[in-house]
Amino acid sequence: MNSNIKIYETLEQGTDEWLEVRRGKITASIVKNLLTGKFAISKNAQIKLLAFQLASERITGRVQEKFETFDMKRGHIEEELARELYKEHYAPVKEVGFIENTALGFSPDGLVGDDGFIEIKSRQPKFQVQTFYENEVPDEYMCQMQTGLIVTERDWCDYVQYSNGMPLFVKRVTRNEEIITNILIAVCMFETQIRDIVSTYQANLGDGPIADYIKDFFNTGAGEFDFDPFSDVPDLTQKGE
Repeated sequence: MNSNIKIYETLEQGTDEWLEVRRGKITASIVKNLLTGKFAISKNAQIKLLAFQLASERITGRVQEKFETFDMKRGHIEEELARELYKEHYAPVKEVGFIENTALGFSPDGLVGDDGFIEIKSRQPKFQVQTFYENEVPDEYMCQMQTGLIVTERDWCDYVQYSNGMPLFVKRVTRNEEIITNILIAVCMFETQIRDIVSTYQANLGDGPIADYIKDFFNTGAGEFDFDPFSDVPDLTQKGE
């Protein structure tokens, strides 16, 4: 195996340790924003905001806290159900936490044998019907899978789409060299942009004060709000209000 590949086999995805390993790195979830819907190199202004995000992670050594939505929780549960269904009907799957290769990182939903991996998506029934109708992997996930093929240096990815109570959609994706070439060019440009932001930030720093970092800003030690953000909002459900 290529010496540039590092696999974090025991790292659990979604944990603080996993976030720390990914901090400041260009991952497959970022790469999908660097190309257009037709897989050309994007010039969208939002890309610079992503560059500022990764630059801030490298500068501060921290990842901005994010709150898990209902859809995210549902996705985690259904991802595990989809993986078990795939293992039962297709092939054994080995779970790993994170894989990095040079400037890129990737969190696969599972490795299959020595040549493949799976990418699982949990989707609403209307999209499950659409995917079976079109019998194609949705374009919006292609960059993520092609980036996974770059990072893992494997030959294929089985796209697995799950929807509660519906048939499992599985379709194999192989390397697309045209998309991969554009990904590598876009990543190189993006990495240059991040480094430029970091160096310019450092050059512009003055002697002003630095704010203390307060972790879990809104939470007490018991994990509850320290204050009621709606305490000054009148209760309009009461009569006479």
